[in-house]
Amino acid sequence: MIEQSSSFWVPVAYPWGFPTLLSPLYALFGVNMLALKMVNLVCYLGFLAVVWFAWPRCHSNTSRFVFVALFAWNSFLQEFMNQVLSDIPFLLFSTLSIILIGRVVIELRWLISQSWDPVLLGLVITASCFIRANGFLLVVILILTLFIRAMQHAREAHGMTSSTGAQLRSLVSRVPRLRATHLLGVLIVAVWVWQVLWSKEQYFFSGDASLTHVTMALLLERLHYNIELPTQFFTGVPHPDLVYGATIPLAMIGMVRRRGSDYPMIWYAVLTVLLYILTLPTTQGLRYLFPILPLYIHFVLVGLEQCLGVTNHNRTTPRRWVRWVPAFLVLFYFAETAVVNAALTHAKERPPVAGPYLPTAEQAFSFISMNTEPDSVIVFFKPRAMKLFTGRQAIVIKKADQLNRGDYLCVYLRKDASSQLTSNDIARFLGEGRLRQMYENVDFRVYRINKDQDTLEVSYGSGPILLPGAEIQLPIVRAMDSLLGR
Repeated sequence: MIEQSSSFWVPVAYPWGFPTLLSPLYALFGVNMLALKMVNLVCYLGFLAVVWFAWPRCHSNTSRFVFVALFAWNSFLQEFMNQVLSDIPFLLFSTLSIILIGRVVIELRWLISQSWDPVLLGLVITASCFIRANGFLLVVILILTLFIRAMQHAREAHGMTSSTGAQLRSLVSRVPRLRATHLLGVLIVAVWVWQVLWSKEQYFFSGDASLTHVTMALLLERLHYNIELPTQFFTGVPHPDLVYGATIPLAMIGMVRRRGSDYPMIWYAVLTVLLYILTLPTTQGLRYLFPILPLYIHFVLVGLEQCLGVTNHNRTTPRRWVRWVPAFLVLFYFAETAVVNAALTHAKERPPVAGPYLPTAEQAFSFISMNTEPDSVIVFFKPRAMKLFTGRQAIVIKKADQLNRGDYLCVYLRKDASSQLTSNDIARFLGEGRLRQMYENVDFRVYRINKDQDTLEVSYGSGPILLPGAEIQLPIVRAMDSLLGR
């Protein structure tokens, strides 16, 4: 049904990894937002543990502390934890995948054993792919890294002057000697690839994401947008744009410094940005760049240490401590913002976070679920949320001539609305009789779409037509069943 929208991007149906993580909590607690948010909390704590214990040992202890604190005290990420989305779990598994690629394939440092580490790597990459569709980039990175390492071994075996053909023959000759557990790790990834290619669900890009719609002007616009996004990471710091700008040359220095060993990280960051620039026509903020944020901060700290002359083998002298002042100043503002937000939350003075659990949203969803036909189609800028909370099919319509694809129109009135008809189009349709208002509150309006323009009067049954904000309990017993596909 969502394919009837004006535009859509992948996936039409999200991979079932994140709903699988939510399902035990849903089974125990039902639609309890506090319980469901625990998935994000546990995954974020796991991510911080991975950064501290498993990150490549190229940082000093001070740098590692700064690394972890930048994420642990980050006010933007703390605020994002209110969302029940797959971004934080994917941050954990994608980061762990990149680290394991470096340890197992490049450094040959075993976490468990030489036999089982490749299996662990395959499992973690598969988990990443099942949580977010763009996890397939990790498969690409793994294959490229394996190929480069094999070519390096072949070059070492035949000398630096050997031809590419000789290196390839040596590479092929090594295949029969691979351990069975190495092949098992590859097999786990192959099972995921098979599932995606033969699945009935659409996991890849279509609609407005088609490359036929891409122009050079659009590419430059998306590139500019994605380059500016990390400014949001420094929310709470005075002049975050200047702070972010100061980190860019440090990141470049770090990438040059670590290009010989951290090239999977560089490729993953570049391919992720290219994927979004080429195929993802959305502007939903920093969340899509979460997987590459730890890589960016890693290179920033490497560049900073390079400028300070710090290594993980020498002690941090008082003079070098002074040079860390800019980093600790950023941490101070992060901590200050976190403390202020915590105090406001405790005093219940923070404004409510916009989303489907605001009273106005609950009232609108409740009205729709009780006053529309079960098989009706709702036009709404968040179709999956509409399906989740009302049980109705929903689509996104941005083009006025496509409005007849739906039966009802729900308009979001806040400034953060996107991907919906303009107010001028709605006013015109009201004048023409193609729309009739059924419900309104502070944040939402609901209209009936009159597909027969000669029929202006429509019977809506005995239920209320206009409900100006009365308190209604939202019937969402089936909400998570919809999300979990049951």
